[in-house]
Amino acid sequence: MFRKSLLAAVVALGLFSGPVAAQSHLDLLRAGNYPAAREALARLVGGRPDADLHQAFLEALILIREGKDDRAAGALRAILDREPRFEPARRELAMLLARTGQVQGALYHAETLLGTTNDSGLRAALEGFIASQSAGKPRGITTRFSLLPSTNANGGTDAETIVIGGLPFTPDPASRATPALGLSFGITGWNRWSLSETWNATLSGSVDVRRYDHDAVADETVVAVRLDFGTAGSRHRLTFGPVADRMWKNDRPYRTRLGAGVSYQYRWRPDLVVGASATRWRQAHDDLGYLDGNLLSGALSATWIADADLTFSVALPFEVEQTGSPHLDHQSLGLRLGLDKTWNGGLSTGLNLGYSEDRYDGPYPAFGFPRKDKVTTVGLTLRSAKVQIGRFVPELSLTYERARSNIPFHDHGKIDVGLSLTQRF
Repeated sequence: MFRKSLLAAVVALGLFSGPVAAQSHLDLLRAGNYPAAREALARLVGGRPDADLHQAFLEALILIREGKDDRAAGALRAILDREPRFEPARRELAMLLARTGQVQGALYHAETLLGTTNDSGLRAALEGFIASQSAGKPRGITTRFSLLPSTNANGGTDAETIVIGGLPFTPDPASRATPALGLSFGITGWNRWSLSETWNATLSGSVDVRRYDHDAVADETVVAVRLDFGTAGSRHRLTFGPVADRMWKNDRPYRTRLGAGVSYQYRWRPDLVVGASATRWRQAHDDLGYLDGNLLSGALSATWIADADLTFSVALPFEVEQTGSPHLDHQSLGLRLGLDKTWNGGLSTGLNLGYSEDRYDGPYPAFGFPRKDKVTTVGLTLRSAKVQIGRFVPELSLTYERARSNIPFHDHGKIDVGLSLTQRF
């Protein structure tokens, strides 16, 4: 349904911008006379600095008419890698991905275009698509893989000795900063049912495994399942439902959690989306009963699409945990800032800055006063559209974390590196 509405809007606007949208070469394209269409376009754009972009776009349209969808998608992405603001290529790529069942990719380009286009007709078509397709594909399986080298994988202290009550103590190996290499891989599967014209239900499950090359850093396995009920309109999305997960550490049962989550997003303006999310957990640990209790976590967020190649985001994450021990009960409040930029040539960069304060209720054992942490993080992600493995693009991430705590055991710094595979839309 969306493809027809968006196609109607695109045809009404013309497949090209400005004076390029002449009826002659469009008629020749529809008639299948490609050489004549190329000649007509060359006459229209000859001498213009963006002539090669329009010619490349025409070649992509020809590939679509010839049924060469994969090659056409590659050609359209190449245009956007060079000029992210070239709206005709992004419109056509969104349509192509929607028609071939790649709904998540189509949503990505539709939402990007919605935040940057000044055309009210196209905007209405995009809003209709986003509302109708926000649920994504009805079923599927995704996999992920990452290498995770870290200078301090367990978040341990760098101090060789810690003074407690005027006496020096040497931290045990598990509490000392430990460089290690991690390997992470996971799989997620989901199935979605339509409950009505406006409501759906999604059942999903995942398995994530993380392994390290050092005995001082615990291996982890997490199995999770959730059931989400969702609804969406032209400007909003709402999902909520129960969640559960089970964790193993070093292949031993560690923790079970049951809870419920809710998430809401509202498009305040075409280029501004605000949202809120929260999850409340009931936690039970197999051998560490003093950790049992409740955990509430969530965030308020806003995303501003400044341009087709520039996005700003801000979030206020929070966390409240109650356990069986007062010195572990705590409240955390933070601030995260993000800037994502796509450069000419296909390089995409992401810069993330974070700060949080964590305050605990009861006195920390052997110290006599509550723990207080202040954590600062700086993260950078890099990926290039020109480096691709099938439909996946390698992504490199670098994160620096500095935790300052009044309890020396928790005062640390570390640098984490990640090399992961993400799907290219």
